[in-house]
Amino acid sequence: MEGNSDGLTLARQAQALLRNAENAPEAQAKAERLSRQAIEMFPEEPEVWKIFAEVFQNRGDLNGALSVLNGAAPCMAEHPAWWMIKAHLLQRNQQAEEALAALSKAIQWAGSNPTGLLASAPRRW
Repeated sequence: MEGNSDGLTLARQAQALLRNAENAPEAQAKAERLSRQAIEMFPEEPEVWKIFAEVFQNRGDLNGALSVLNGAAPCMAEHPAWWMIKAHLLQRNQQAEEALAALSKAIQWAGSNPTGLLASAPRRW
């Protein structure tokens, strides 16, 4: 359990760097390193993958961000939050049909609590 906590802490440190760095290359590189380490420590946590995808999004690389999420697909396929994040990135990348399909998956996996999806919706994007 401690590794999970440490992994999430690293990911959140990376996220803070991204938000406060104003695109400074050193901060971007450090955020990428931290988020990669977080994924190694806590690969089953959707938030860790979301933050790693943010590294790419911050660079303006939406395809890279989608690649990150697609790489997480085997372990994230049942997480509504992961599907919400993916739907948002697809929509931003002007892939409306794919975004709608991902949103439908989020609702499907949310099961009896689809309103809980609001809590997992991307706040920053």
